[in-house]
Amino acid sequence: MKRVASATFFSPNTLKIVDHCDSICSACPYQKGDECRKEKDSAQQVRRRDRELAAKLGVQTGISLSWQEVRELIRQKIAPADMVEICRECEWLKLGYCADSIRKLHQDPAGEFLSAQLEA
Repeated sequence: MKRVASATFFSPNTLKIVDHCDSICSACPYQKGDECRKEKDSAQQVRRRDRELAAKLGVQTGISLSWQEVRELIRQKIAPADMVEICRECEWLKLGYCADSIRKLHQDPAGEFLSAQLEA
């Protein structure tokens, strides 16, 4: 995850907003192509979650944005508490990583905390 975060958060390249498995899923043994095959409805759950998040950010899937644009949209439109609804089926939700990162992003809009986390 650290490798994916480093490549994503500090890349000068654009990020494509998708509604299927992406680079975050790359190490998952359940990923087959661009679909999650963990359970019968996992691919549908990923699509639903990605589409809900895109709608919350006010963007459509298929577009490309810079990480800075994505970070600013997240900071403006997503509160840590939103993760409970958006990621209700995610097994990582209870770990609190995403909500904690969004909380920190609200406190540190430049995202400098991410550099410190990735260097640790």
